[in-house]
Amino acid sequence: MAISPRLATRTFENIGAEGTRGRSPATLAPSPKPLVPLVLRVYGGHTRCQANTDNDGQGDGCDSDDDNDGTPDTGDDSPLDENESVDTDGNGTGTNADTDDDADARRSLSLAVVDAGTVVDLICDFPAAEPYRSALASATAVAAPAHLDAEVLSALGRLQRAGQLDRATERVAALAAFGARRWPLRPLLTPAWALRDRIAIREALYVALAQSLDATLITSDGRLRRAAAGIVAIGEPGG
Repeated sequence: MAISPRLATRTFENIGAEGTRGRSPATLAPSPKPLVPLVLRVYGGHTRCQANTDNDGQGDGCDSDDDNDGTPDTGDDSPLDENESVDTDGNGTGTNADTDDDADARRSLSLAVVDAGTVVDLICDFPAAEPYRSALASATAVAAPAHLDAEVLSALGRLQRAGQLDRATERVAALAAFGARRWPLRPLLTPAWALRDRIAIREALYVALAQSLDATLITSDGRLRRAAAGIVAIGEPGG
């Protein structure tokens, strides 16, 4: 049983001695360029060499999930990329890597940094938060500096003392469960300090985090939006 010359430089599994009898490696032409990982299997008396993208021992031709990302190839827009399964706008770049998922010429949110004022509005169901709910929902991840919790908790205390907060215990629980990754403050101190002449330090920490993560800043504070413009991307209401 002869081996195709283009496969001569690869290492195969399950090839018996009979498969290479009478052939010298020197007589086999080398592959002109690197090939993807290959696996040789015997099917019904003949051999098939197949690409094996996910190295699971099953060639792509017989594998229903080539990249082993949990999405069957038939429903996977990027069947050979484990990090992508959806290409919303069909431009060939998966949604996770695409900065404009819907091809509307507006940057899509892959990562968002949210400030304390917006979180207060969100967990208290204040109307000011409504325009920003969809922007946060479209982000693949949300982040905030670690002082977010202290700022929001302080604001909740002020609202309760003023008689403007109902179901306070539920609001505190909502803060504890709020799905933003809290980032340590120490790496943000120097970049936040550099913004001191333009933005209050406690707010500059949010801008510094968005800057370091190349993230979009989500804030309902008009003054902060104006001050941070040109430093980081600002999330648009309803965007």
